[in-house]
Amino acid sequence: MEFLGFTVLTFVLYFGVSDYLLKEKKRIASIREFISFFEFAKMQMQCFLTQGEQLLLNFNSDLFEKAGFSASEGNFTLLERFNAVSDRFFIKDEESRVIKTCLAKMESGYLESVIEGIEICLAQLTERLDELSAGYPKNKRITVTVTVTLILGLLIYII
Repeated sequence: MEFLGFTVLTFVLYFGVSDYLLKEKKRIASIREFISFFEFAKMQMQCFLTQGEQLLLNFNSDLFEKAGFSASEGNFTLLERFNAVSDRFFIKDEESRVIKTCLAKMESGYLESVIEGIEICLAQLTERLDELSAGYPKNKRITVTVTVTLILGLLIYII
């Protein structure tokens, strides 16, 4: 009976840790993709005065397509589209707030202020991406080490 409990707990720990690490990886990929989108949008706005829906039509992203953040039928702003699918990007509130601010700025105002707003958001997202990318390997090692230690401790306790 103890062995069964150990086995169940081991699977729960393994799948829990795997899920956490996968979500962190997707979070980093999502932030990286939004940085690419905002850089693309900035260039498109400066060179071609492209706005809103057309930016999504011109930006090719498998991640955005899978999440449902793409140009589709209906008259929705970029912010409305993002609000509808934001939970599919695995980003936290801080990053979500920056993205929402940037999308809102892209929908209104003069070109100079829009570009300035995008640059501010890009700086914040890039800083956050650097922090997450630098910390991910360390967090992965710590998480895996703690999980293995717990499993070994439980095994020793059972024996």
